[in-house]
Amino acid sequence: MPHTPTPWNIGQYQRELDWYGNEVLVTGIYSKQDGVKVAKVETWLGEEYKAESDANAELIVRAVNSHAALLEALKLTLMNAKAPEATDWSAVVQRLERAIAQAEGGA
Repeated sequence: MPHTPTPWNIGQYQRELDWYGNEVLVTGIYSKQDGVKVAKVETWLGEEYKAESDANAELIVRAVNSHAALLEALKLTLMNAKAPEATDWSAVVQRLERAIAQAEGGA
């Protein structure tokens, strides 16, 4: 079974109740394609931990959204490394740079 379609994005910060009725701070992660909630990152430790929780959600989204590009770039690099004399390394470098930029939160 395939995973939820990418790209994913971070939804609005909100307050929810956990299983025990305690208030928790939640950041949802959703599929941009169909709006399905994929995951939620929460903290029950209070407002001072919200920044860390948000950073965790952002890391998950960047990792998921850049996975295909990084894998493609690695496969291309491996294929070209096996035949270095016949490789246009500038094209490989450009593909790697784009994949890294996407993983770091850029385009």
